[in-house]
Amino acid sequence: MELHGWFLETDAFKKMHGQGEGTKGIDNDVAEQSFANVGAWILGRNMFGPVRGPWDGDSWKGWWGDNPPYHTPVFVLTHHPRSVLAMEAAACYLGECRNPARDAKIAMTAEGIYGFFIFVMTAVVLVLVLGVAQNADPLTIFSTFITKITGSSGGWVQWAIGLPLIVALLLSVLNAIMGCARSLYQTAEDGVLPRWFGHLNKHGVPDRAMAFNVVCSIIVLLFGSPLRIYIISNIGYLFACMMGFFAYFAHRQTRPSIERPYRLPGFMRWVALAVGLICAVLLIFGGWNSPSVVVGTSSHALFFVGLLVLAAYVPLHLWRRVTDRQAPGSPTPALVADAAEPGVAV
Repeated sequence: MELHGWFLETDAFKKMHGQGEGTKGIDNDVAEQSFANVGAWILGRNMFGPVRGPWDGDSWKGWWGDNPPYHTPVFVLTHHPRSVLAMEAAACYLGECRNPARDAKIAMTAEGIYGFFIFVMTAVVLVLVLGVAQNADPLTIFSTFITKITGSSGGWVQWAIGLPLIVALLLSVLNAIMGCARSLYQTAEDGVLPRWFGHLNKHGVPDRAMAFNVVCSIIVLLFGSPLRIYIISNIGYLFACMMGFFAYFAHRQTRPSIERPYRLPGFMRWVALAVGLICAVLLIFGGWNSPSVVVGTSSHALFFVGLLVLAAYVPLHLWRRVTDRQAPGSPTPALVADAAEPGVAV
């Protein structure tokens, strides 16, 4: 411990463990740099815990509690295989369930059913009350809806609906900026997008990713009405969903025996394949025809703009690969993952 005493007093270590502020200076600079742009950690077994020999169940989960300081995949070198641990930073809080193998399925299924019900019934109720809407402006739709339900009209209806919609819009903007910035940051950490997106400011916020997202959002607003923006964004949304379902099918079909902490029934891979095909049809047929159906234009420019945005990922990824080659000795997550063979790493 004396060898690492310098590190234990640094500001980086203290904040990492929620212990307030620590010392600044050269030691702290070295400590911060040692945790920057790390794709994965490889620990010796002694660093992971005091247990020796075969693992006695999964009771030992490290020295750090439910939120380890690494916040990246961690591989523990050992001669005795053990199941993967679901920790707070890596499994969307599934590890906090009392019985993750059982409760996680219940929670995700309930959330999926609830979300499906809300999204479907909102549209159904609006159509039942209003019929086919002639105006796609959300304020107009909901104001007309309230007027039909209450029989009232006038300024108070506009205010009653307008203010919550403005608040919802502001929250959605915040969610888009923060959520997309986090995605850009994580893909940079995973070795997919340029390291530029992985920069954090002194508060641990992905500032460059947020700024990039804000600029792109402003550019998107120049396309005009929300319907035009929906058409462009849905191209990317449907493509991402399609690839996710296809990837799940391919993974379960080609590697069915891989140990997984949470496993859906085998027939679900066929359900995923069917849903992926539906997304593909919606992407190709719906994306191509949506400008004429929704906006009333014969031009397919919006469809091609959506595809162009998708294609922008290619040069960004190639940029990352080129910069990784120019920096030998900088391990990427893919290189680390190659060491995680069964029986070697947990």
